[in-house]
Amino acid sequence: LAGKRLRELRRAAGLNQDELGEKIGASYQQISRIERGESNPTPETLVALAQVFNVSADYLLGLSDEPNLLPETLTEEERALILLFRAQDDESRRRGMRVLRALWSESNDQKD
Repeated sequence: LAGKRLRELRRAAGLNQDELGEKIGASYQQISRIERGESNPTPETLVALAQVFNVSADYLLGLSDEPNLLPETLTEEERALILLFRAQDDESRRRGMRVLRALWSESNDQKD
């Protein structure tokens, strides 16, 4: 596993090692060892990581530079926002969408 890639995905999603571990049923120590290249994830952990970040296992393993999930036309800021959104539970996603809609609606109203 490309530990650096996992660390980048985790940070882009706004997760610390403990939070990521909770999402996939691993300890923060396991996440830390994987990120430092001291340990390889089990196949189950690899699948869980790919699902959390919505990327392919090949991308996590460093076999591909294309995560196969986000169009190349997205900016880094847009990609980070999408990864952050995907890392949230359903209720947090709903709350976040309500906040963003209200914020953007208010912003559009001010332009008129």
